[in-house]
This record gives sequence, structure tokens and C-alpha cells, in this order.
Amino acid sequence: MNDQFQNPFATLAGGGAMPANVKESFENMTRAFTGWMTNANRMQAETIRFMNDRFNKDMQAFTRFGACKKPEEFMSLQSELVAELVKDYMEEGNKVVAMFADMARSAVPSAAQKK
Repeated sequence: MNDQFQNPFATLAGGGAMPANVKESFENMTRAFTGWMTNANRMQAETIRFMNDRFNKDMQAFTRFGACKKPEEFMSLQSELVAELVKDYMEEGNKVVAMFADMARSAVPSAAQKK
């Protein structure tokens, strides 16, 4: 297959060859957009996973609250569930920060590589 079919930016609309700097610019923009979309999808998938897990835990909490027979049981369960909630959000926060760090690391070498 020739290059003009592999890369849609290989030729200009009029049929002339695209200058090297314009072609490189399009390739850089394509790489950046692809990386951005990949990372946005990762972040979205992680957010949906976390929210689904938290929703399920919250629904289970209602059932557990309904089984309490004494105020002490209710207070103890409430304390347990709040501790679990805080732990879950802290872990998720750490995960998100790690994902952002990974995204930054993966973006920097590709930008530096082209210089």
C-alpha cells in the first residue's frame, strides 16, 4: 500500500505533497489526540467502576441498617460504614492521582522524543 493511503495527511487536497513540517505537525496532533482519548477513556472507566462499587455498598448498607435491633448496633454499623466509605474514597483518590501521574509520564517522553 502506498503512503498516501496509510496516512490521510500525506497529500494536500489539491494533490500536492504536504510539506514535511505540516505532515509532522499533523502526526504530532494525531498522536496527542489518540493519547488524550485513551487516557480519557481509562479515567471514565475507572470512575464508572468506582461509582458502581460504591452504589452497591450503599445499597447493602440499607439492608444492614434494617437488620439492626438496638441503637448500639445501629451506631456501631454507622461507624463501620463511614470508616469503609472514607477508606474507599482515599484509595480511589490515590488511584486517580497515580493514573494522572502515569498519563503525564506517558505524554512527556513522546513530546521530548520528537525534539
